[in-house]
Amino acid sequence: MFYTLAPKSWLLSPLVLAVMLMSWGLPLGASAYPSQVYFFKKGEGLVSSEQFARLTKNEIPYPLYQKALAVGRDAKIFRTQERYYLSTDCGLNLFYVEDGQVKNAYKGDNFGYFCGTTRFYFHDTIWSFGGYGFWRGHATLSFFQSNGEWSIWPTSQLPHFFMPSLTYYHKGHLYAPLGLRVNQADKKPIQSHRGGYVLDLSSQAWSPITIQWTGDSFRIPHSLSPLFQVETQGFLLFFITDFSEKAHYLLLEKSTGRIFEMPQVPGWLNKQALIATKGDTLYTQRNGQVYELLLSSQHHGPLAGKVKTPYSSGTGKKSYLPWGLTGGGLIILWLGIYFVKRLLSQKKKKREDFQWAQKLMPYAGQDLSVSALDEILGLNYLTNEESRRAKRAHIIRTVGQGPFGLNISRKRADTDRRYFHYHVSKSKSSFWKFFGP
Repeated sequence: MFYTLAPKSWLLSPLVLAVMLMSWGLPLGASAYPSQVYFFKKGEGLVSSEQFARLTKNEIPYPLYQKALAVGRDAKIFRTQERYYLSTDCGLNLFYVEDGQVKNAYKGDNFGYFCGTTRFYFHDTIWSFGGYGFWRGHATLSFFQSNGEWSIWPTSQLPHFFMPSLTYYHKGHLYAPLGLRVNQADKKPIQSHRGGYVLDLSSQAWSPITIQWTGDSFRIPHSLSPLFQVETQGFLLFFITDFSEKAHYLLLEKSTGRIFEMPQVPGWLNKQALIATKGDTLYTQRNGQVYELLLSSQHHGPLAGKVKTPYSSGTGKKSYLPWGLTGGGLIILWLGIYFVKRLLSQKKKKREDFQWAQKLMPYAGQDLSVSALDEILGLNYLTNEESRRAKRAHIIRTVGQGPFGLNISRKRADTDRRYFHYHVSKSKSSFWKFFGP
């Protein structure tokens, strides 16, 4: 249900506040910060500083909203562990507020390749996914480095010229079930694409997916602008038309891939300039009133379709382990714990490998001394020289053999042959050859 919040609605009793926090999916005692704020340049309902503070619970700096207005593009404000960032469309800038001043974390000068991109925060890193630019669409995944530059994260089986029109993130996977094939060199530069793709962030591999509609399928606009969509913790709300030009709000449940009609959503929602999210609740401001919409798997219309993926989980209902376990059940449980621990250990190792590669990528093409390399990799804490040498060799071997597109070779110094240095280079046969900076 979509309803307004009267000004006194913020004065809640502790019991009501606890119920609301649980409905938002937040642990009691956690800070209820807004997850993100969407800014649509063609939307209506520009707000004052007081209205913005009320809409965002006075947590997001108003200068970020003013910067979005000044840039004049669609934008999104999202939170990391450190602060809120403003990401604007068709650019790589990441604005933040420090000491009352708006500053840019991006230190480069590239632009144009990331129109219609999706930015999100995952594993302590800011990511950019998909978009179009330079006369073609792409499903490139990039990450923001500590040196203020973006780098492309190599993946296998990358879909060529595919521009995602609908995207969301769920449990280590990036989903793009709808998209277009954009290539200005073709006779038909913009074409509908059958199905979409999902990226497994652990294996770094793409797989094809489709949406199985229950009735007539919906029309993907032949436009370089993505569909109107707002993502929350567990859902994706988007606006689309069918082949009879009838407009629909659809709700995608991330855990199951099911897509439902949402007839209760007012038609003016996709025309708003600002929409804030927190948990699975949307907030927007219209005519001086704050409206809120709680997205739920219990309140929706009829089933419209389902995303069919290699990771589909059926109905998404929870299963419970009975208290009385037989001997065979205990063995199965022990094996399950063993394999889960092994899987978690492998995921931790992959994350460490990625962090090492991420630290070395800015130094591609450079020669590093042994001490400089140890400082970059954070090995100075090892006081034993043999331990440090063994750890250094392990990292060099892991990064060189991994899918990171990096080679690290040891060479003797030209000035003094008694000493060695390390040369960091990008692999010629890697993904960087085609899409690297």
